[in-house]
Amino acid sequence: MITNSLPETWRDLQNKVGDILEKCGFQVEVEKILKSVRGKVEIDVYAEENVKGRKYSIICECKHWKSNIPQNIIHGFRTVTNDLGANIGIIITTSDFQSGSIESANLTNIKLLSWQSFQNEFFESWYSKYFYKTMNISHSVGKDYNIVEWFDDLNKDDRSKYYSVRNILNELSHVQGFFPMSFLLEMENYKYEFPILPLENKLVNLDEYYGDLPLDIFKASDYEVFLKIFTELGRNAVKEFKELDEKYKYD
Repeated sequence: MITNSLPETWRDLQNKVGDILEKCGFQVEVEKILKSVRGKVEIDVYAEENVKGRKYSIICECKHWKSNIPQNIIHGFRTVTNDLGANIGIIITTSDFQSGSIESANLTNIKLLSWQSFQNEFFESWYSKYFYKTMNISHSVGKDYNIVEWFDDLNKDDRSKYYSVRNILNELSHVQGFFPMSFLLEMENYKYEFPILPLENKLVNLDEYYGDLPLDIFKASDYEVFLKIFTELGRNAVKEFKELDEKYKYD
């Protein structure tokens, strides 16, 4: 699951949908006005990407409803999707769909997705285009931080700081190694599994953990929260390492 956070309003839902698609590599516009053969129409989320020189477009309609989506909504959206020439139309709802709605979408270019199933649909692209790359960049120092030429010059406080920073960076690299590298997802016949969060009792036993990372990173139950903790730790550690490097580097 990308996020356990539930949209609070229809606008929040469409913004969250747009954010996920943008991080999947699409060019996204929320509440976009398009001209169809029947006149102007407002699309909740319009997403477009270039696939080997060919345009691929998605239009999304977001329904923050408590009741299930009826059949007539599907019929109307299917007409709009075809009029606009979109490759696919997706209706995302926080509720569910009536049985007639599901039948109306069968064998068409319309997908009916709950908020959770929408995340599942685009998880692999989000992971490859955004999650893994962001995780990797966040703790990249650009040099070997385990062996530094200025180690013997460190004063007591800075030496303690260096040990902490080095340990955090090494532990973050170890945690990242638990996740499949993004380029492997494109290789045929490569078997991979995405870790199911939280990582406690999978990557580490918290009762026996004495490392430098906060326990929150092992308790995070969705990828969005995990990534926020991971990147904040990485960026802070890189910043502190670079401060030491600047302070003690040789002229």
